[in-house]
Amino acid sequence: MANKIYREKQKYSDRINLVVLQLVGIVCLIGLIQESVSVSGSMSKMITFSCLILLVACTLLLLRRLKLKVDINDKRIKYKLTPLHSKSQKIKWNEVQSCEIVKTSAAAHWHGANLNHGELKYSLAGRNGLSILTKEGIRYFIGIQDIDSLRDKMRDLTVS
Repeated sequence: MANKIYREKQKYSDRINLVVLQLVGIVCLIGLIQESVSVSGSMSKMITFSCLILLVACTLLLLRRLKLKVDINDKRIKYKLTPLHSKSQKIKWNEVQSCEIVKTSAAAHWHGANLNHGELKYSLAGRNGLSILTKEGIRYFIGIQDIDSLRDKMRDLTVS
């Protein structure tokens, strides 16, 4: 039986992006109402506002549904980013060439340095988490919110 090392569940929680999207939706709704009641209301503007409202609503719904589950034990790393993955993905420790815990400042989330590192990135926590290189040469980044707790628990990990 595998010994549990770390488990975490995350939801999308970037409030600034959510508030901005909601404000854009409200502005588009006001524009749609103004065009609807205006005598010289343009059908193309009403269609544009309606499409923007639909796009914002779908984006908000998708962001609200984003969830990342990470489960680490002495045999494997298991993760699932809902709704992207239908079932959990696994990386066995014997397939890992290197693993590094990455912790960046909160400001790093906004300056763009976390955009592309040539890896498969599954994170709702910015550039905080596990950077993994497999023996096959595939790079993964799995986001973790509580980096300090993960670091403490992984100190005792001995992988065979």
